[in-house]
Amino acid sequence: MYTQAKRKMSASAIVGVVLCILLIPILLFNSVIIIKGLVDPDNPPSIFGVYPFVVVTDSMYVEKGDIKGGDLIFSKKVDPDTLEKGDIISFWDAQGSITTHRIVQVLQTEEGPAFYTKGDANPTQDQLIARGDDPIAAADVVGLYKSRIGGVGKFAMFLQQPLGLLCFAGIPILLFIIHDVLQKRMVMSQKDAKNKALEEELERLRRKEAEKSPASEAGHEDAPSQQ
Repeated sequence: MYTQAKRKMSASAIVGVVLCILLIPILLFNSVIIIKGLVDPDNPPSIFGVYPFVVVTDSMYVEKGDIKGGDLIFSKKVDPDTLEKGDIISFWDAQGSITTHRIVQVLQTEEGPAFYTKGDANPTQDQLIARGDDPIAAADVVGLYKSRIGGVGKFAMFLQQPLGLLCFAGIPILLFIIHDVLQKRMVMSQKDAKNKALEEELERLRRKEAEKSPASEAGHEDAPSQQ
């Protein structure tokens, strides 16, 4: 019984540790993003020079494995002079939003490099739609696309909402408290069981001694006296 209870406690502890390992980094990452966004709302938040973005449209989706709406992507800050045709970059578009498209042409200007971009699934270049013939200036480049996590963009956005924070901060804390309470109750239950077993054993020994004592005394009284 003790071994079985110990195994249950160990399994419960493992579940608690796994939950902490999975959720704490997500909560820390999301908290940093939210705080940075509040402190400097004019610039996209980053962690160690890496910018997380949620893709809204399928403008880059042509085949399986491409960037798709709902993905969470990561772009890294780079020197615009190192960018070249074919690179996928995140940049400030004419509407003041962040867009992630592929470079189709690089121009050298007095202010530095400038870029024409296009969504892989779009029929025309971005500048023909929003900027006229003006290319993207180096100053508007946020970063170079590096990787993506498919389909978790909406989940990441949900985490930044009050309900998301409540669910993924409050629930783990609540689970941890419940786990801690149950673990302590299990330990106390085991101690109570051991104490009860000891008390029963002591009581059994007392009864055994009590049963022996009268018989022993009676034997001494009935024995003949010797002169």
